[in-house]
Amino acid sequence: MSKIFYLFQFLFCCEILHSQGLYGFIQAPENFSKNDIANSYFNTETKEVHINFQDGYKITRCRYDSLFSLKDSFSFRSNQLSLSAKENNKITFVAPLVTQAGNFEIYADNDDIQIRKIDFQQQKDSLCFTIKFDKKKGEKILSILPDKNDLKILTFLDNGKLNVYRWWPDRPLESITINLPESNFTKEEEKIYTKDCRIRFKKLKPLRASRINSINTFPAENQVYYETNKICILLTIPFNIGICVTSIDLVSGTFNIKNYFLNDLRVNAGENNNLIKNVTASLFDSVLIIKNASPREFEYYFFNVATSKFIRKYTVPVKDSVAALVHSSVTQKGTYSSKEGEKTLKDKSSYRLQHLSLTDYSEDSVTFALFSIVETEGIEGTLLSMATLPFGYLAGIYIGNLQLIPYLTIKRNVLIYAYSRFNKQNLEASSNRNVISNLDNVLDEVRVKTLGKNSSFFIQKDRNAFVGIFNDARSGFDVLKFNAN
Repeated sequence: MSKIFYLFQFLFCCEILHSQGLYGFIQAPENFSKNDIANSYFNTETKEVHINFQDGYKITRCRYDSLFSLKDSFSFRSNQLSLSAKENNKITFVAPLVTQAGNFEIYADNDDIQIRKIDFQQQKDSLCFTIKFDKKKGEKILSILPDKNDLKILTFLDNGKLNVYRWWPDRPLESITINLPESNFTKEEEKIYTKDCRIRFKKLKPLRASRINSINTFPAENQVYYETNKICILLTIPFNIGICVTSIDLVSGTFNIKNYFLNDLRVNAGENNNLIKNVTASLFDSVLIIKNASPREFEYYFFNVATSKFIRKYTVPVKDSVAALVHSSVTQKGTYSSKEGEKTLKDKSSYRLQHLSLTDYSEDSVTFALFSIVETEGIEGTLLSMATLPFGYLAGIYIGNLQLIPYLTIKRNVLIYAYSRFNKQNLEASSNRNVISNLDNVLDEVRVKTLGKNSSFFIQKDRNAFVGIFNDARSGFDVLKFNAN
């Protein structure tokens, strides 16, 4: 996918990657400069590297072998397409769609989705399908889900209906309509928790997307997880009293809503901040994991989303959370302009980490990153809040390639993170006290502001990663390789 998706995936991968320094050099297209745009992805079918360059209206598509030797390329002009989501009023690149039937790319604006076929043999970029939405009924895109051999798109209408579109290269477009209820509550649940705690589905916002068991992208409060014939939507219930999971079976076209209530409304709607708990969730296999924490208590809950059954729970005082449930130090990684940007924080700060994201899925264990983006100001980098910054990506459409690095370049922001690891079979907490990531390795090697530039690119290939940094003096890209050990 995009450079930022793979960059995030790579930074939090729980392996140590060591830079081998300069791996190679790629000549940029003629007249390309550091202010222009490049993006990249690895073609898993052909084992080739694809890099797209844009200089004004000129787009150049290049195909390289695994050693970054150019195989072929072609150029065309377009005043409508953009490789950068930062450009408004353009049809912008969303993600690649690599299939056995060919290589495609997904583009979108606020009105429709375009699927373009990239054919290097014919030296041709062509529009092969457009999905238009019913604006008269207020149809809006919730999430774009590129899969192994098809594209899924979630949209929502003002009348409360949820549409799931599916596109294959060799089959007609299909759609399923889900008639969601007014809210997530049954009548009995509404009596207990009041109408103020309902999730009103008519107010659904864009959903951050991840394929089940893939390394997650930057998380959001509203999430969708998917695989070939299954979609699970995770929503936080107001006042952080729990998590709502809406499961959709794409074969039968049926859905199920289950609320996982964890916290007392009277406490969470109260004024004692030491007792108020905040929930954040993630999903792997058929297991829902929920982190539930207050300044005093740190908890993990595990449920089977297929059966809705409780599996197990961990509860410890916050002062003991790192020793018991957080399997690393709590690290603050700042921008290079922040004097106090990088340091190890007190263990008890782990409860403040707002998001939970799968970072490693191995045969024996699963590892999650807990983290927050924090806005700072002043020479000393004083923390203002633990609130996640708002996203402005593609009009709020979440597609699995959200931006981490650009948010570290804004207003002296810092990233605060730690890790939790569990046995995949019995969900026992790990005894490893030193789970680490690649974040420090990359940020020590390449400056954050450089990684955030449009003209840089990032590629994840197998267990290795490659960063391309534009070299103005040589009119090309220095390619750095990071090896997993």
